[in-house]
Amino acid sequence: MLAVRRRGTSDVRLMVRIAQLYYGMHLSQAEIGDRLGMSRFQVMLRIVLPSAMRRTLPAYSNEVVMMLHGTSLASAVPAMLDLTAAASRIYSDFYLPFEAYLFAAAIYLCCTFCLIGVFKLLERHFLGYLAPRTDRQPALA
Repeated sequence: MLAVRRRGTSDVRLMVRIAQLYYGMHLSQAEIGDRLGMSRFQVMLRIVLPSAMRRTLPAYSNEVVMMLHGTSLASAVPAMLDLTAAASRIYSDFYLPFEAYLFAAAIYLCCTFCLIGVFKLLERHFLGYLAPRTDRQPALA
């Protein structure tokens, strides 16, 4: 009888401990992974990295797109050759201003849409739990 009681108490303690680990009562995410027996690499890969991506991805995506837009201003530095400087050189050599700058603008537009598409896929993957659920059935009147 004592063994059964001790086993029941042990199960309750285990369930309480799992609930504490799950809800993170006074523990950081890395400590939870460590106590669950994960290696340091597994903790980083499965717990810390997805959480960090959820928090930083929207701001990081905006920053990357703004850096791409900022590269068009790099032609002001004489030693740097970028897309706008190449368009300017084509304009000065062949006197084709519209074709050169429109082509450069189209390349920037394609690069921007590709970056936005990649970040949209990443946000859908890492922030998918925030999307509204559409699988709910309407309430019956």
